[in-house]
Amino acid sequence: MVKPTVWLPETYLLDGNRNVNPIWQNVLRVDDIVSNRQHIYVEDTLIVYCDSINAYQMVIPFICGPYTRLILHGRVHSDQVKQLTHPGVKKVRISAQLTIPLDKYDDFAKFVVEQVHGFDSK
Repeated sequence: MVKPTVWLPETYLLDGNRNVNPIWQNVLRVDDIVSNRQHIYVEDTLIVYCDSINAYQMVIPFICGPYTRLILHGRVHSDQVKQLTHPGVKKVRISAQLTIPLDKYDDFAKFVVEQVHGFDSK
């Protein structure tokens, strides 16, 4: 089984109209974060890969900071995307299997529309 991982990038090679291509600075395992109750402060870009919705649920309470870019991989629930997207987030990329319950489709669509509100938002 692949261990869930949180990646924290250092810099970008290219940040074009549609791309955010990070270079990793730190890689942290979800198990280590949770067992050590280790909080993660992110200033620029947060990249998270969790292979299950449960792993995301375990790590989200430990993530904080004014990050402006959010990239999600693995498997994530729509509510978790909303939890991780604070008002300062300008770019979001979901390269994950996204679970949206039928009764939350309209709510999540509204959230996405509200998130893409300015020239620098994506």
